[in-house]
Amino acid sequence: MQDLILTNLSKIRDLKVISRSSMEKYASHPENLKVVGAELGVAHLLEGSVQRVGDQVLINLQLIEVATDSHLWAETYNRKIENVFEVEQEVANAVAKALHIQLTTPQAIAVRARQAANPQALDAFMRAEFAAMELGRRPARVKNVEAIEWYEKAIAADPNFALAYAQLTRALMEAHYFGGVTQYSATQLTARAEQALATARRLQPDLPEADLALSFIQSRAQMDFIGSIATLDRVIAAWPGDPRAYLGKAANLRHLGRFDEALTELDTALSLSPRDENLLYRRAQTLTWLRRFDEAEAVYRQMLELFPRGAALVPLATLVLQRRGDLDEVLALLPPDYGPATYWRAWLLARQGKLRKAWKQPNPWIRATPSPAFQNRA
Repeated sequence: MQDLILTNLSKIRDLKVISRSSMEKYASHPENLKVVGAELGVAHLLEGSVQRVGDQVLINLQLIEVATDSHLWAETYNRKIENVFEVEQEVANAVAKALHIQLTTPQAIAVRARQAANPQALDAFMRAEFAAMELGRRPARVKNVEAIEWYEKAIAADPNFALAYAQLTRALMEAHYFGGVTQYSATQLTARAEQALATARRLQPDLPEADLALSFIQSRAQMDFIGSIATLDRVIAAWPGDPRAYLGKAANLRHLGRFDEALTELDTALSLSPRDENLLYRRAQTLTWLRRFDEAEAVYRQMLELFPRGAALVPLATLVLQRRGDLDEVLALLPPDYGPATYWRAWLLARQGKLRKAWKQPNPWIRATPSPAFQNRA
């Protein structure tokens, strides 16, 4: 529900809306709003709660000005599940009004309610969206399989649900890239994605999510990176608040070797999602490719502050090793009990001649097939 509301708000051009992935660490009712506002770079916070009992959904929301800790707007919505999409539209309009933003006709169209025909379709769709957003918590293969299954259930319950077709297209292309859907070949996944996209366009020609899905087909199935960039430019023009479009454009630019331009797009995405581990990782990686090593190291260290046992550990250790060759400094970065780093720790200890310590590292690869020479020396 949070993501549905934020998605609609992000389609208002005059609003800078921070994505859900950058807000997950905060409680629903943060104690120090000024700190949160400063960390996210925002002047207002929308907080609230969602409760569901059977087919009833209770949503409490309030818009708070960070500087004064004052409420600009608050509302409670009590709706049946089939009418939840109406809340998206009402919240977007209410927030815009509270912030004195006049919606243009295209923006008003973009934030209009997209109702499913029945609660079963909406329930399945929201479960699919949740599964699709779980990248980072679970393997991508598992995430994509679950998302595809739920999108298909949503479509089965409502064959005219345009948004479900568009999101199914994107999930199928994620499966094309990451794998996991074993019953279909890559060619079959592409064909299914193209069919779903055609249906979404027929049902709702002006749907921005359909263009976003098209960019996935172009970049991942057709390897048409230039065409995908052009498609994403259309998405950005209609939906400037979605960091996924800038991330997708950056990925295409990196494939084309245009790293400086990719960095600009990543910076824009980070302005909308400043605490997104994936975006920060790609920025550090791109800086490394540009040989801007000091900046890359700074980004990796920023990631460690936000995610102490996250994706930055091994690449930062690699960068430090390549730049300074200080084995002790590298070892200090890698926690002994951090699974992905144990192979590195064993290798580094062995390089220092500390073979007994290297042998004791809890790495199944080393224990499974140790060489006799290594055993004797250890």
